[in-house]
Amino acid sequence: MEKLLKEVKSSPITGKETLRELLEKSFTAHYARDIKNDILKVYLKIGEIDNDVRKLLDTKLELPELVKSLSLMYADYYRLPRIKRAFELLKIAIEENYTIFLAFAGALTPADFGASCLLPLIERGVVDVITTTGANIYHEMQRAMGGKFYEYDVPLNHILESDGDAELIEEGYSRIYNIIFPEVDLYRLDDFIADNVYQRLDDPFVGKTKRLVIYAFKFLAARSPEHKILSEERILGKATSFIKTAITSTQLHKAVSEVMELKFPRYKNWLVEAKKASIPVFCGAPQDSSLLMTFARSRLKNEAHCYFDIEQDINEMAALQYLAQQEGKFAVIILGGGVPKNFTLQGEPYLQQILGIDVKGFDIDIQIGMADVRDGGLSGCTASEGTTWDKVGGPFIYIKGEVLSIFPLIVYEICRENLKKIPKKLYSRIPEAMELLRKKVKK
Repeated sequence: MEKLLKEVKSSPITGKETLRELLEKSFTAHYARDIKNDILKVYLKIGEIDNDVRKLLDTKLELPELVKSLSLMYADYYRLPRIKRAFELLKIAIEENYTIFLAFAGALTPADFGASCLLPLIERGVVDVITTTGANIYHEMQRAMGGKFYEYDVPLNHILESDGDAELIEEGYSRIYNIIFPEVDLYRLDDFIADNVYQRLDDPFVGKTKRLVIYAFKFLAARSPEHKILSEERILGKATSFIKTAITSTQLHKAVSEVMELKFPRYKNWLVEAKKASIPVFCGAPQDSSLLMTFARSRLKNEAHCYFDIEQDINEMAALQYLAQQEGKFAVIILGGGVPKNFTLQGEPYLQQILGIDVKGFDIDIQIGMADVRDGGLSGCTASEGTTWDKVGGPFIYIKGEVLSIFPLIVYEICRENLKKIPKKLYSRIPEAMELLRKKVKK
């Protein structure tokens, strides 16, 4: 079956693409691919006789012309004023060296969003802090291990009927809307994570305390018959049963990226590049993913002796936002909803409401999402609504649309105009930010 499928794969946006090249490169999955396929079907049908269509698709365009062209081709889906405004706000943040937080949800890495959009932003210093889902980290590792993702045209019955995906299940494939991949990749990756990532997280504990713990129990054994029967392995096992090491999600990202850099040096990816740029990567709900399910298995089998300090994650995010405000202005880009959106935005209510610190919300807020505001959930909450919670204190824009069909256009224009800024290297400054916050709280 795989021989008949087209792989979902991309490369970094450069700002030099024609409209057609940009569609092929970045509209790789989800609703964006539906848009691309519809546009190119029209192009293939009438392109030979309609020179205007050919010219539009095979020309390098500035953002306004790019969006106008897409709007003409796709029934006014694209709203030029809002997309243009989002870019203008981001351009201000870049040129004035704001601290920029990026939150992106869903499973975008199977669409190779990391290659098309994240790598160009990281290389240009545009992003200073990232919040994402465990799925985006997990599936990027899947790519690094050689896992393949394939395009899949979803029949209507797959969505409407309970047994619609039975054929895929029988053939051993899992589906993420219009992407599929071999289920066996998940089992390989789970074992790889358990054997490499969590082993690495445990190493600091074992290396620093093993000799000390063994010495302590041997000291006891020499003085108590009760301890003389203990072997060295059992001594260490008893010690590690009650001594644990706390880790944060940013430390998890660091461990993941170090393993990927070591095991897959030829695979250039956003996780490793973020580590190299000292960008902290938060995962607001790590337990809501296969990353932590694998860890749970290791804990159950007493193979892992660290635990996740989720309270420290909250403090570190808030500390970085407080540091950003002390040093200048800060902005947020939110792609999708869910935990990444809430975890990033909650830093301000935490500082103000819980810690009692007089701060303001983000100076610029740019959001792209498809969730409906009418269900009352945070995913559909507009940037305007966020101002009533003091999460946003400056200009904002909310674009209703699917991330992969809109954000690549903004990345394209950033690259076309060659916008860059000085990276903040905030991972290395987390201890400094925490100390600054502690001093403020103690006053």
